[in-house]
Amino acid sequence: MDIPVLCLDTCAILDILRDPGRSDVRVHDHEASLALLSAAQSGKVLQVIVAEQVIREFGNNVEQVQQDARQGLVRRTRETEKLNALVALYGESQPIDLTHWSDHEKRARNMAERWLEVGTTIRETPDTVPSAFRRLNQARTPARRGKQSMKDCVILETYLEHLRSLRDTGRNAIAVFVSSNTRDYAASDRTTIKDDIKHEFESLGLEYAPNMGAARGILKLS
Repeated sequence: MDIPVLCLDTCAILDILRDPGRSDVRVHDHEASLALLSAAQSGKVLQVIVAEQVIREFGNNVEQVQQDARQGLVRRTRETEKLNALVALYGESQPIDLTHWSDHEKRARNMAERWLEVGTTIRETPDTVPSAFRRLNQARTPARRGKQSMKDCVILETYLEHLRSLRDTGRNAIAVFVSSNTRDYAASDRTTIKDDIKHEFESLGLEYAPNMGAARGILKLS
């Protein structure tokens, strides 16, 4: 039986360690991420592939993202401590234990890096950059007019090329591309791929997931 393939965009990995207090964070997605990582580490039910460009972008951004997460946690810790002290003035004090928040961003980074470790690096071919440049010039998703999207195009072309080679060798397992960059990839419903490249995805049996929770649902992995 063919093993399903999960293609990771940079934002899907960095989301793991972004400030956990952001309004768009969902516990469900983090639970799904941990479950999918465990499935990939088993080596039996899920193959993770990571484009070279994703690894470069992760390395260029991880320190800043971790720092932002740490600052967010410190800010919320101070706010909670102040609120706790104020409320205690008007009634019985029941301090909130926040010690488990300590070093969260370090543990989250460790999990993000484990995704890169378990993934198979997909190298760019001589055709990757020219194909990405054509996509950019044609303003095809993920490119948009007035936006520099070359790096995003390189990532997508890397995966499309790899999937073509898999299909040519008879591997027909489901493949999922997960990217929380819904502005560039998602249709108006924010859950499906934009119409202009839907045929590219369908021809390769590639599904789009806007988050790890959706990816887990498509892959049907518990």
